[in-house]
Formats: sequence, C-alpha cells, structure tokens
Amino acid sequence: MDRKILDALAAEMLGDIGKLHDAVDSLSETLPAQTEAAEKRLFASATLLNTAGDAYKSQIEAYTNAQGEKIRVQMESDAAVIKTRLTEDASKAIKAVLSDVELNVLRAMQKSRWLNFMGCLACGILSGLLVWASVAFTHYFQNQRYIELGKATATTWEKLDGKAKAAINAELK
Repeated sequence: MDRKILDALAAEMLGDIGKLHDAVDSLSETLPAQTEAAEKRLFASATLLNTAGDAYKSQIEAYTNAQGEKIRVQMESDAAVIKTRLTEDASKAIKAVLSDVELNVLRAMQKSRWLNFMGCLACGILSGLLVWASVAFTHYFQNQRYIELGKATATTWEKLDGKAKAAINAELK
C-alpha cells in the first residue's frame, strides 16, 4: 500500500476512536464503571493500532529497502554488461581505424618508395650527365687549345729557327 493511503486510514481510524471516546464520555455520567472499562479498551485499541501502524511502517521500509537493493544490484549488473559491450565495440572500432590507417600508410610508403626510386634515378642520370658534360667540356677546351696552338705554330713555323723546329718535332713523336 501507498504511504499516503496508510496515513489516511490511520487518521480516519483515530477520528472514529475520537468519536467513540466522546460518546463514551457522554455515557460516563450514566454508566461510570462501564465507561471507564470502555475507555481502557479504547486506549488499548488505539495503542494496538499505533503499534500495528509502526510495524507496518517498518515492514514497508524493509520491503522498499530490499527492492531498492535488488534494483541497485540489477543496475550494476546492467552497467557491467553495457561497459563490456562498449569496450568491445570501442575495441572493434579502434581496430578497424588502425587497420585503415595501416593500409593507408602502406600505400603511402609504396608511393614514397617509387617516388624515392624515381628521384634517385633522376639524380643519378642528372649527375651522370653533369660528369659527362664536365669531361666533354674540359676535353673540348683542351682540344681547342691544342688546335689554337697548332694554328699559331703553323703560322709562325717558317719564322722558327731549326732548333725550335726540331724540339717541336721531337715532342710530336
């Protein structure tokens, strides 16, 4: 029963007892001995009703506390199940994200390897061309100097003395 209903019933009973007490009071003038006995019974009944109300109240509290404990235990159990499910779901989601990230990293590394390979190949080719150009340029200028030396020698050959001609001819051999 609801606490309000219980209180209303107790109040109604106490009101009825009050009416009986008033009726007994009016009889006290006519029946003093019977009135006193009836009063004692009425007070005993009121005391018994109060005791019963207190017992009922303590039973309601005990029942409410027991039900509250059952609900608390059930809520803790439900919370543990939810926590486990959330942990599992979060773990699955994290694994999926990590798998996706790992796949993307591997793809990026593959692209990066090819880009690094192509960059190294291009640098190697460019370095080779620079070395070749340097060597070719150096040889070209050396050959140009020899050609210019040869032209200068040819133009002045007739003017050279025999000793200089012999030294130049000795160097050519």
